[in-house]
Order: sequence, then C-alpha cells, then structure tokens
Amino acid sequence: QDHLCFDLPTLRALRQTVRAVMLGQPLLLLGPSASGKSACVLAAAALLRRPIRRISLAGGGPPDLHSAGGPLASALAHGTWLLLDDMDFATPESMLRVAPLLERKPIVDVGGRAFGLSEPIGAEFRLFAAARIMPLGQAGPAWPLVMRTILPGEPDVRALLDWLVFGRQPEVRVDTKTWKAPALCKAPHAALADVPGIDSFVDRVGTLHVSLADLGFTRRTLLALFDELLNARAVDVATGEPSSFANAPIEAAVEALEQAYVDRIQDDDERARSANLVRSLGLLGGEWTPLEPDATETRD
Repeated sequence: QDHLCFDLPTLRALRQTVRAVMLGQPLLLLGPSASGKSACVLAAAALLRRPIRRISLAGGGPPDLHSAGGPLASALAHGTWLLLDDMDFATPESMLRVAPLLERKPIVDVGGRAFGLSEPIGAEFRLFAAARIMPLGQAGPAWPLVMRTILPGEPDVRALLDWLVFGRQPEVRVDTKTWKAPALCKAPHAALADVPGIDSFVDRVGTLHVSLADLGFTRRTLLALFDELLNARAVDVATGEPSSFANAPIEAAVEALEQAYVDRIQDDDERARSANLVRSLGLLGGEWTPLEPDATETRD
C-alpha cells in the first residue's frame, strides 16, 4: 500500500474501518470502482499488523471457499481478517454462508464443521466486504456497519500526485484538529522527482486527469501512468542509445499519456477532446511549456 495517500476521504474510510475492528462488527464498504474500499481495509491490516485474506467473489469465488479447510473456515478458526471483494457478484450460496456471520453472536457451519458455541470463532476474526452496489438478499441490509466511499476530488488527486513523486503527504483537518501522516515509506515514484520540469508536469497531469474523470479514469489510471514513466525503457532510433523518461521526458510522456488516457477512449469525439486537452496543457512541449500554435498539429 505504498501508493496510499492519506487525504481526507481516505482518513475517513480508515477511521470507520478501525471503528469496525474495535467494535468487532462486520463492515460493508460501498462505492465506485477505485474509490479506496479494499485499499483502506488492507492499509488498516498493515498498520495494525493483522494477517488478512482477500478473496474475490466474482464468478463465485475460489472453488474451496465453503469447504472445511477453505479460506472461510481457516479465517474463522485462526482469527484472520477476511476481505470479500466483489460482494455484489456473490452467488446465492456465498450469500447464505456469509449471512450467519452478520449475527451478533454468529454460529457458523462451514463444510459440515461447526464453528460457534462448540468451537468459538477466533477472537481476532474480522469480516469486511467491498461492493459497488448493495448486495441483494439478506446479506445486504443485514450488515451491521456500512460505509460509503467516494471518488477523489481535484484536491485529493493533486495530493496523491504530490505523494507519489515528492513524498509529501497532505495536511488534513479532521474534526477540530489538523493532521499530517508521517512518511511511512519512500515515495513510490521518487526516482522521477529530479526530472527537469517534473513539478509543472505533475501539476498539468492533475488538471488533465480531473478534466477527464467523467470518462471513468480513476486513481488506478494515475498509478499506471507513473509506473509507465518510472519503468519506461526505449532505444533512441537515431543513436541506438538507451532512452528513458529521465533523459527523454517528452517522448516518454507522449507515449505514456496516450496509452493511459487517449487510446482507452472508444468515442471518436471524446478521444479527440482528450488529445486536444493534452496539447492545450502543454504536455507535449519541452520543459512542459505551452506549445506554439504551429506545433499543435496532430502527431502521426
């Protein structure tokens, strides 16, 4: 979770997650894709040093999900945290298995083996689930705690970029206090911080991302973009010398931006809009300065 930026939406989600842990109550996180549902649970587990098992229920989940010795039975017996991703795609059988765990004093029969009064559930067991919509059936409204996550706004996007490259966590106001997360690890893309003009580039990428957010681009897009820039390796056609974002930032940026944004858009008009936005922000110019009018022709 080295990419986790402790902005206000993330802190609120973490706070609710830790509250569920303290209360010993199952927590259902609801929100759009890439709104930080699973990330907050995984971050809480890391911060509290608790083992956690993450399982996707899309397609019915793993074949041994409900069997004795399977992931559900193992988590119950050993007190491991369990995160059920894609809860809104769970099968009716999975719903029925989860429902007893939502009771105040759960008694569970997994694979014919009884957990509950005869074999108490591990004291540290905690149950979390993530879904984009409220799951249907009794396992939906029955969740004791429900938290809704939201997609990041413009300040949160810029705070994430500031952390990724420069290692600066944002100052946030929680209740009546101002708080700033300590740097728990090195910025994941710190190697880009010394590239000439990177400050302006990061700022303009933030503007681009926010402007195209209505097309479904998320924080995952930003992470993929900067991963591409960090790992980009090419060969200069003219000289045969190795090339990267550090010594050929314009070429690397053009390719990465097109792959991360422009090429993923199906609608021709929207794709043209995104390409024009990239150019208008000066993201194709040396030192990230606006292009001259005669240099704005569409690239082949």
